[in-house]
Amino acid sequence: MNSLYIEFDPIATVDIDNACETLVVGGCTNELANNYDFNANQDDGSCNILGCTNILAENYNQEANQNDNSCIILGCTDSVMFNYNSDANQNDGSCEPIIYGCMDSDAFNYNSTANTDDDNCIPKIIGCINPTSFNFNDYDYDGQSNPLTGVLGIDINTGDGSCIPVLEGCTDDIALNYDENKYR
Repeated sequence: MNSLYIEFDPIATVDIDNACETLVVGGCTNELANNYDFNANQDDGSCNILGCTNILAENYNQEANQNDNSCIILGCTDSVMFNYNSDANQNDGSCEPIIYGCMDSDAFNYNSTANTDDDNCIPKIIGCINPTSFNFNDYDYDGQSNPLTGVLGIDINTGDGSCIPVLEGCTDDIALNYDENKYR
């Protein structure tokens, strides 16, 4: 019993003369490998199969065990674009320019096309914004707190449907033609 031969059987209990005929020749037995050894009759794990070993690549080769730098990773390769992919090595035409703006959909100046927040969102300050209405607030609060909202430096910028139309008439309650429904 000799393990140097292909015919060796480790569980055999009887040694038969001339049963072992073929010497073990270790080497790479995979014909796809760049170091294939046609003399080898027992694979010794030394095979080098070149190819793309990056699982994220378009041309990933699961047989490859040695990267040959042929991997194709598609994506945006322009470093000044919003969706730049530092792993990509072939541009796929998907590059999107950076568009700065307010990305808070609850803000007054929300920009639905923005993909990069500019940190300049203006909160919605709700009130009457119709200058012809009785309760229009035309005071400029820039640099001061708005007494209606408590927000510093921001005027009412979003209508809330609360505007009261101006009604002409007498508002002096001691006059004969006084009309309690008139506001000016």
